[in-house]
Amino acid sequence: MGLAYLPSGDALVAERNTGRVLRLSPGGGDPRQVYEVPGVMAGGEGGLLGLAVPPSFAGDNLIYAYFTAEQDNRIVRFRLDGGRPEVIFDGIAKASYHNGGRIAFGPDGMLYVGTGDAGETQRSQDPRAPTAKSCG
Repeated sequence: MGLAYLPSGDALVAERNTGRVLRLSPGGGDPRQVYEVPGVMAGGEGGLLGLAVPPSFAGDNLIYAYFTAEQDNRIVRFRLDGGRPEVIFDGIAKASYHNGGRIAFGPDGMLYVGTGDAGETQRSQDPRAPTAKSCG
């Protein structure tokens, strides 16, 4: 579902159902797994939904991911060279459909996130949604 490009031109591809992040290099070769996001609960329209590469990637090796967990949708960041992910935002409403999940860094360096309405249409027009807390 998610696709993001590294400064090298390599692509990172999110496998929605498995939580795996694959890396593909220009010019071919087989995709190779470079990370697996723990706690991904695929089902309906949920799973590993979005990836984003920050402008600071060359210095910090961080990747951001949006995914469906057991209780909610959340955003984590992790290093491609390994380690546990850090939850930076959780508590985003989840359902079997309309989970959202697109994330991207804007030209201002801020991370922008498209959340879903989790099947409650009034949530899509509520400026206070998602009812989430910042974890980082």
